[in-house]
Amino acid sequence: MGSSLRTVAQNAPRRVKPAQVHFYFDSDILGLGKLVGGLRSDCTYPGDRGAIIHKRQRPPCPILSTAVDDTD
Repeated sequence: MGSSLRTVAQNAPRRVKPAQVHFYFDSDILGLGKLVGGLRSDCTYPGDRGAIIHKRQRPPCPILSTAVDDTD
């Protein structure tokens, strides 16, 4: 008898492509950035750890703190 259980790696999306981030939400609208970032793979915000959304893998945001000046 074969087992019908799958490991986590088998349940992961098989064809995950890298996402291109087009939109950055500043810390002034962090709540909106988190909301939209949870729905779209092309949006990021300060402190974003990255995610896989719609078979696209968004990398972590290079800006880790919300206390960074806007010129950065």
